[in-house]
Amino acid sequence: WFLFDVLVVVLDWVFLWLGANAVLRLGKSSNRLTRVVRTMRLLRSVKLHRLLTQLVEAVKSETLKTMFNICSLAFAILLFNHYFACGWYMVGNSEHNSHSWTTRYLEDTTMLYQYTTSLHWSLTQFTPAAMEVHAQTLLERLYSIVTLFFAMITFSTFTGTAHMTALRKLQSEPNRQQKILQDYFRDHGVSADLAHRIWSYLKVHHFNHHKEVTRSDIDVLKYLPPSIMSRLNAELYLPTFKTHPFFLHYGILNYSGLRHICDAVVAEDSFTKDEEVFEYGKPAERMLVINIGDFVYVHKEFDRLLTLSEGQWVCEPAIWMKWHHYGTLSAQTSGQVMTIPVQKFASIVSNHYKTLAFVCSYARHFRSHLLTEDSDWCWQTDIWTDVDLQGFVDAAMASVPTPRAGRRSYIDEYEEEDDRFAKE
Repeated sequence: WFLFDVLVVVLDWVFLWLGANAVLRLGKSSNRLTRVVRTMRLLRSVKLHRLLTQLVEAVKSETLKTMFNICSLAFAILLFNHYFACGWYMVGNSEHNSHSWTTRYLEDTTMLYQYTTSLHWSLTQFTPAAMEVHAQTLLERLYSIVTLFFAMITFSTFTGTAHMTALRKLQSEPNRQQKILQDYFRDHGVSADLAHRIWSYLKVHHFNHHKEVTRSDIDVLKYLPPSIMSRLNAELYLPTFKTHPFFLHYGILNYSGLRHICDAVVAEDSFTKDEEVFEYGKPAERMLVINIGDFVYVHKEFDRLLTLSEGQWVCEPAIWMKWHHYGTLSAQTSGQVMTIPVQKFASIVSNHYKTLAFVCSYARHFRSHLLTEDSDWCWQTDIWTDVDLQGFVDAAMASVPTPRAGRRSYIDEYEEEDDRFAKE
């Protein structure tokens, strides 16, 4: 669009420099050329449409997005009414006789009154309304029929559009669930007091707290080719892996292995307010990291309560040994966690032989820390915030071959691929 904008601006400056009289002296052909060039400005509306589309895509709320689309349709209909009003006024003035509608209704009136009357007439064609102005000649009658036919199609399309349907769906879901609950309570003889308490709880703790969207909720992603899907996983999960010492050094040793973990192991899960993530005494089947929201961890035996926020890792021992949860984790707000299932993680890292020695060494040092006599009850928790994980990494790195001198880390490779992907 840069060259097009430059062309329009340059021509405007040329016309301003020549002046209106100079342009007219060049002849009728130059005058028509001037009008054509000025009309070309309307092509920039295509650019405006693209910018508005990008703005709507950046909005996360479905309700706001739907309302914006409805307002856009309403503005488009108002714009159509403006042009139909101008055409209606032009038809009335084109015949120059005493029977036209402009002669009968707009005699000795101001320009503002003439425009608002024409716009009022146009709006009545799009809605089931009426006014005193109507066609007086055959040409005006034909124009009214064409306008009414177009208005009939436009109005029916607007009222039945998918945006209106989506808005009604967003607003009707709680009502639909309430109707199902009422029918269930009535059929099973549940008391009115208990039914009211159940619905009040659900309204406060469920319908007012939406779940965060996860990757599994987006069906269209399955149509992406593996290369683009792998790139998406890398942008989503690699920044999080860089915050954990083990995964950071694992990526330095084996970048492709870490990308494989992103593609085949990592998943996402969302929770509403007060929903449990795991409970005390249950076998641990996955490692977690908080992505969105706040979570509360309550230690069952020692009555310890911790508030966890974005970026904190939970239940790492589960991927290195058999582990049972020592407390209960629940969502304090609606939130999302990134999960690393134990079985999938073990299967993937076992297939990457060049880093298997590092993984096993880290696991041994991690496990030996728990089994030493100096360890007290503080290790019996799912939240490891005070443990020197970097020390385990250093010990594991000392027992395996280090990367060759000059070898790039996976961070450098990630940034190079990011630049290459942007160019493509």
